[in-house]
Amino acid sequence: MDNTVPIPGDDPEMNAAMDEARRRLPEFRRALDEDARRVIPEIEGALVKAAVSSVATGKTEHIWIEDAGFENDMIVGTVSSEPNQIPEVAKGVWIAVSPDDLQIGSTGIAAVPLAASQSN
Repeated sequence: MDNTVPIPGDDPEMNAAMDEARRRLPEFRRALDEDARRVIPEIEGALVKAAVSSVATGKTEHIWIEDAGFENDMIVGTVSSEPNQIPEVAKGVWIAVSPDDLQIGSTGIAAVPLAASQSN
């Protein structure tokens, strides 16, 4: 079953959500950093959504990345579902995403930003 929903690149609501996500990224990082220092962490499975482009197909797909965290200036995590149009990426693959490339987050803490680069 394909539950992909096409959204035009000039969609004002989506662009506003992405701008808000980028604006709140430092808040998201602080929350994850603080949680990592707790004896019993409270944040389980932080998610980000990122646009990943395929060299093979020339298409871009927005995918969820679970267990999100930070390594240096990159957001890292595991692809949470099988992409439909990106053969270079599969469910369960570890991926690194530029903060400039994020979309919306669903941690309840912060909206997160859109675009991605694949970790090798």
